[in-house]
Amino acid sequence: LDLPDPEYPPEAADLDLAGMVMVRVLVGPEGQVDEAEVRQGLHPAVDLAAMAAAREGAYAPATDSGVAVEGWLTVPFRYPPPAAGGE
Repeated sequence: LDLPDPEYPPEAADLDLAGMVMVRVLVGPEGQVDEAEVRQGLHPAVDLAAMAAAREGAYAPATDSGVAVEGWLTVPFRYPPPAAGGE
């Protein structure tokens, strides 16, 4: 599993948002993301950024008896509080 850092949208910083976004992804037998959905959101802008990061990730497919198969995986994205006095 290799995930990019999700974007912290400016509107989220303006609202001082912090928390966790849980994105559920369906990983295909070749490691591609076939579907993604937010299971636990924080704010629409942050949720979209987390889903975009989840879609860009690199995944190893699930296996069944040594054969690659599709499978669901829940990926957490943590959004820490904006830095105090940040720009």
